[in-house]
Amino acid sequence: MALLGLFTLLVPRTLRVNVTPSVPLGLYRIVQAPVGRGSLVEICLPARLTSLALRRGYTGQGSCPGRTRPLLKAALALPGDRIVLTRLGVARGGVLLPASAPRSTDSMGRPLPHLPLGLYQVPVGSVWLYGPHPRSFDSRYFGPVSADLIRNTLVPLYTTP
Repeated sequence: MALLGLFTLLVPRTLRVNVTPSVPLGLYRIVQAPVGRGSLVEICLPARLTSLALRRGYTGQGSCPGRTRPLLKAALALPGDRIVLTRLGVARGGVLLPASAPRSTDSMGRPLPHLPLGLYQVPVGSVWLYGPHPRSFDSRYFGPVSADLIRNTLVPLYTTP
């Protein structure tokens, strides 16, 4: 763990190291690009979620408001897009996304409330987040979030399968 900490201190400010399963493990580069559907983004959690995320270990301490670490997620849907949340998972454009079924408990067996099942339209100024890992803490649990919370757009440089 100390080696990982040293590595992250030495990584240039244009790179990010991901060590969580929410998106593929690896090295990502910050790019100057607009956020599009499917873009990988580095985003801070909304203030209403920071206490829960820290207490349960969904994120660590970091530089975001509420002293949380930014998350890496895909921007699945943008303003005006429609998302359907079913017991089988999240669908956009009629396509069910893999590993997107909302869970009733987290990996420690604690209750994990999700949004009510149904149709959602992403509001102006918001983005719907998606992590391809089945236990990703994303918009299926807390809904769309303000696009103002996005810090960076990223592209993978090296990831593990």
